[in-house]
Amino acid sequence: MIRTELETFTDEYGNARGDIIQEDSLIKEFNEKIENTNFHIYGLYGGWGTGKTTFVKLWERRVDGNKNSVIHIDAFEKDYIQDPFGILFSAFKKFMKDNGISQSDAKGLIDCAKKVAFASLKGMGTVLINRFIGEENLKVFADSFLDNFDYNIKDNEVDICEELKDSLKKILEKTGGKKLYIVIDELDRCRPDFALEMLERIKHIFAIDGVKFVLVYNPILFKGIVMKKYGCLSEESESYFSKFIEYEIPFSVNQKLREYIDYEVGVLSNQGCLLDSNVVGYIRGFSSSIAKVLSYYGVFSLRQISKFISSVKILEDYGDTINVKFSLAICLLKMINKEECDGIIDYLRKNNN
Repeated sequence: MIRTELETFTDEYGNARGDIIQEDSLIKEFNEKIENTNFHIYGLYGGWGTGKTTFVKLWERRVDGNKNSVIHIDAFEKDYIQDPFGILFSAFKKFMKDNGISQSDAKGLIDCAKKVAFASLKGMGTVLINRFIGEENLKVFADSFLDNFDYNIKDNEVDICEELKDSLKKILEKTGGKKLYIVIDELDRCRPDFALEMLERIKHIFAIDGVKFVLVYNPILFKGIVMKKYGCLSEESESYFSKFIEYEIPFSVNQKLREYIDYEVGVLSNQGCLLDSNVVGYIRGFSSSIAKVLSYYGVFSLRQISKFISSVKILEDYGDTINVKFSLAICLLKMINKEECDGIIDYLRKNNN
C-alpha cells in the first residue's frame, strides 16, 4: 500500500474555503495522483468533519468528461441491499448509457452480470431458500426477476467472474479509452458485512484496467469494522486493508489550523459577532498555541474548531467579570476533553469561583 499527503480544510458546513486553501491547486494535485498512477483502488481517508465528501465532490465536478467519467456512490444509503454487486454493476450501466453503448453491444456483459447475480443469490439462499423451495424452484424464482437468462447453476463462479471482467474490458474499449472513476463514499458507516463484501467485489470482479475506485472513509471506523467482524487487533486490520487499498491519500488539516482560526475570528469580527477587541486580540495572539494544542491532541475537525471560535462570543456577555484567557482555555479544554472540562467547571461552581 502506498500513501501520499494531500492537505486542505473546510468550514463548519463542510464547504471548501477556496480563498484560503487554493482549492484549484489542491483539486489539480489530487486529480494528478489519480490520473498519473496505475492503481485500481485508491483510499481518501481522514477524520470526521474534515470535509472529505465535499472535497471529492468538488473534484468530481472538475474531471474532464471528455476523457473520463465519474460516478458517485453513497454506500451508506445502499447498505440495506444484501449484496453490493448490483450497486457496482449499476455504475457500469450508467457509464454505458452516458457513453452511448447500445443494448446489443452490452448484451454479453449483461448476461455475465446475471450469472454472477444468480450465483450470489444462490449462495445467500442455500441455507434459507433451498430449505423451503429447493434448487430448481430457486432457479425459477431467479428467472422471474433476472429476465429469463440461460445459465448452468453448476457454472464455476470464478470462471463467471473472469468472463464478466473480459466483457467489462470490451465495453471500455468501445468508449475509445475513456476511464471510469467510481467513488465509494461513507463505506465506514455501512453494515460490516456489506462494507467488507464491497471490498471483495471491487477487488475480485471490478478492478480492471480503465476503472479506478476512490474509497472515501474514516480509517478508525473502517478498521473498527474489521476488528468487530474478525476479532482481530488494530495492526491486523491495517494488514487486511492493505490487501485491497493500493494507494492511500490522507486528507489532513494540521498545517492550516492557525490560518483557519485567524480567518474565522476575522469573519465573526466583520459580522459584528465579536465586538470586544480584547477577545479578538487574545484569540489571534494565541492562535499559534491553540493550533499546536489541537494538533497535539489530534483535533483536526474544522467543525469542532468553528464551534470553539463561536463559543467565545458568550464572553462578551460577561464583560470584565471574567478572565478571558482562562475562559478561552476552558473552551479549548472542553473541545479536547469534555469530561475533564466538566469536572473542572463543577469544582469551580462548588467553590464559588
